[in-house]
Amino acid sequence: MASETTFSDIRSGYSISKSYNDAPLKDRGRDSFITWFYEEIKNWTHFEEFFSTLGTSNHLIESLCHTSFEHENSNLKFNSYERLEFLGDAVLDLLVSKVLLSRYPKLNEGRLSKLRGALVNENNLSKLARGLEFGKLVLLGKGETQNGGQEKNAILADIVESTIAVFYLEKGIEGAESYLLKLTDFYQQHYGVDFYDQSHLDDFDSKTKLQEKTMAIFKEHPKYHSKESGNGEFEVQVTLKGIELAKMTHPSKKKAEKILASKILDKKLYNEVKDAH
Repeated sequence: MASETTFSDIRSGYSISKSYNDAPLKDRGRDSFITWFYEEIKNWTHFEEFFSTLGTSNHLIESLCHTSFEHENSNLKFNSYERLEFLGDAVLDLLVSKVLLSRYPKLNEGRLSKLRGALVNENNLSKLARGLEFGKLVLLGKGETQNGGQEKNAILADIVESTIAVFYLEKGIEGAESYLLKLTDFYQQHYGVDFYDQSHLDDFDSKTKLQEKTMAIFKEHPKYHSKESGNGEFEVQVTLKGIELAKMTHPSKKKAEKILASKILDKKLYNEVKDAH
């Protein structure tokens, strides 16, 4: 039986993870969880439009299952979304490539590749997921819920890709294409910007832009340092002339480098090197 809290009751603080962790369920078995989950997710504002055609698909549950939830609820025997995210990443690249070839017949391969990268990167996909409130759907362990995992860009972007994989597996490439169309239509309606617009390139390739900036001012490239910090994550640091400009912990070194470069550019953190010298 679903808990009394629903999406519509407390929109800002609600999440399925918190509801499940707090729910007074007598039976925590797999079948009871599946019933509970589908009663709960139907309260999501966009359920009918996006997920209703899937029925009670176990793939959908797994596409929303973070590793922390899998580990803390091993009795439910649901895999985390990582394998589905791997598949969804490839399907998304294919479908976006198809749209770009049709939309921009005069763009060369290099420009098309950069534009695709700008559209399917973590920042843009997490922006889409945040607009849809995907963070309220992701199944997290207690610790990850308390640490705000439902708002982390990496997790939100992964959910977009893993759910694309669900439609590919359940409905074929046409189903995945239809789902992506709904996602991109929502993006345009919610943010007022075409998902496929070339303007996204302006916010992409932050590492190249930072390199050009530091070369022009200091005649030196920024340096990226990384080391494993545990739990499959990396601590990534950006320095210039021996001075730390920014650092963060992230599951992907490459994504962290791009995020940090963008942050340094936005906040003009390279000026700290000027002040130090």
